[in-house]
Amino acid sequence: MNALDGKVLVTGANGHIGANLVHALLDEQVPVRVLIRRGASSENLKGLPIEVVHGDVCINEDFSRAVDGVRFVFHLASPTTITSDLSEVVQAGIRNLLTACARYKVEKVVYTSSAVTIGFSPSDVRLLNENDDYFVPASQYHIVKYRVERELMDLSSQLPFSLVLVNPTTVVGRFDSKITPSTMPAHIAQKNRLAFWFDSGVTIAPVRNVAQGHIQAMKYGKSGNRYILGGENLLIRDYFAKINTINHSRGLFVKIPDLFMYGAGALFSVVQMMGYDRVPFDLSRIRALIGKYGYYSSEKARNDLGYIVGSAESAVQDYYTWLSKKHER
Repeated sequence: MNALDGKVLVTGANGHIGANLVHALLDEQVPVRVLIRRGASSENLKGLPIEVVHGDVCINEDFSRAVDGVRFVFHLASPTTITSDLSEVVQAGIRNLLTACARYKVEKVVYTSSAVTIGFSPSDVRLLNENDDYFVPASQYHIVKYRVERELMDLSSQLPFSLVLVNPTTVVGRFDSKITPSTMPAHIAQKNRLAFWFDSGVTIAPVRNVAQGHIQAMKYGKSGNRYILGGENLLIRDYFAKINTINHSRGLFVKIPDLFMYGAGALFSVVQMMGYDRVPFDLSRIRALIGKYGYYSSEKARNDLGYIVGSAESAVQDYYTWLSKKHER
């Protein structure tokens, strides 16, 4: 399949990767339909020549309306806020996805998972690939993503359509409207230098590359396979240093002791329990990160899909450029 000849549905189209995917599809002259929750912000899709269906992936009738008449489906919709019903919500969306795609004879589905389902490398020289399983249940979100991915992989050979899974790493770039753990370092560095770092590593993937990787997965991905869509592997120290350089910042730059990070994680966990969820990390996440490395290989995606691995600097610059244009409006 060298072209997407037919209408495409994108769920979660108003999210970070989703919005970039919609723009990339339109650049290739692909007719796009999106499924967006009623009342959800769709600022990054404003003015685009797309068909909008308002509904919820957890409501079977809504999902069916969205799928009826499309040939390909990109399923990115997934809650990121940790609630007591997170597992039920995600599972309901997957059930409706499978049911609707089978009913309306969809040809191929690309499901967006996450590199967290693969886990964290125990070594700063060890890149994890699609065959590795170093999963760490750092949060309910991690657990749900892991379970759903395993279920879909087991089901893939029995489905009447092709199913490909993609595992983005830490994604940075334009259209990220929320301040998340991925974007918080860039935000902090604009006002105050990133003065401290901790013992960990991360793979930073430019969102435009990840969006294009989704399209390539739809065109060339093999059913029942998953593909890591990654980028540049960096120590947190080196990543923060790059962000500081982009912001022309100089000064104090020291390592935070692991014990202090655990204490801060515990404090932020208490803050979360009090209802404030915009914290940089919690205790569970720090346990998963300290001394661990989110280092991933995109070799399979490069070989099978033609995926292009971008740099962390280009990702951060893209994010800053978008923020600047957004503030000018």
